[in-house]
Amino acid sequence: MMALNSLLKYNTISILLLGILLLAGSAFAGELLENFEDVSDWTFGEDIGAFTTDTTKKIEGSNSGKITIDDNFDGSGFIKKDPVAVLDLSTTYQFVNFSLWIDTDAWTGQTGVLTMKFADLNTNPCSTNSIPLANFNDEAWTSFSYNLTNAAEWNELDCNFSEIDWFKFEFYTDVLTPTNFAWIDYFYAFNGTTTTDSCTAPASGDWKIEDNCTLGEADTITGDLNITAGSSLNITNGGTLTVQGGEIYIWTPGVLRIESGGQING
Repeated sequence: MMALNSLLKYNTISILLLGILLLAGSAFAGELLENFEDVSDWTFGEDIGAFTTDTTKKIEGSNSGKITIDDNFDGSGFIKKDPVAVLDLSTTYQFVNFSLWIDTDAWTGQTGVLTMKFADLNTNPCSTNSIPLANFNDEAWTSFSYNLTNAAEWNELDCNFSEIDWFKFEFYTDVLTPTNFAWIDYFYAFNGTTTTDSCTAPASGDWKIEDNCTLGEADTITGDLNITAGSSLNITNGGTLTVQGGEIYIWTPGVLRIESGGQING
C-alpha cells in the first residue's frame, strides 16, 4: 500500500488502460441502432474480407462485430447496413455513439482510421471527419460521440437525419498488410441527458463511486476504480470485481471493504 498525498493507490496485475466514454450503467434516453449480436443483415466490401460476430471482445450483450481487413483493393473498405425502416434521428436525438477496438501498432503510418457515414432517402450524405489513429487506445475499446448538429465534427452534413436510409463505417487500410482485425460494438443514438447511478458499474471505462455502494455479484470494469472521499464500496460474499483497465484509487476517507467470500481480481 502506498500513500500518495490524501490518496491510497493499489496496483492491479497485467492491466491495459482502456479509456472510453460510456453511458451504459447510466439512465439515458436513447435508441440502440446496432448491438452486433447478429450481423447477417450487414454488407461489407472492398478491403473487408469478412464481417462476423465475436464473443472475445464486447461492451454489452454476448457479441461484438469482428471486421477482418484484407488490404487487397484501393486502400479502403466498408461495413454497411440498410435499416429495415427509415430512421428518424433528428426529432429526439442529438448524438450518435459507437465503440471500436483496434491494435494501433497494425495501423502505424495510417493517418486516419475510419469515418462514419449516413445517407437519407434522397442519397444526401453525412460523413464525419476522418478519425485519426492518435485518438485510439491501443488494444482497447475507444468510444466516439458525434453531435448531429455540430458541423465542425462532420466533413459533410447534407443528409436529413429525420429520414436515414442507411449507415456505414468506412476504414482506411493503405498501410495494413493482410490480415488485420477491428471490433465494433454499441452503436446508439441518444439525446445527451444522463442521470448517473454511481453504484452501478459502467459497461466499460472508469467507475467513479460517489455513494455508499454494495457489490454482491460478479462485475467487470475496464478502467480505474475511483472511490471518492466519504464514499464506500462493500464487496460482500459472492461479489467479485474484476478490474481490467488500470488501478484502484481510494480518496481518504473513502472505504473499500471486502468481506469473507468477496474478492477483487486484476
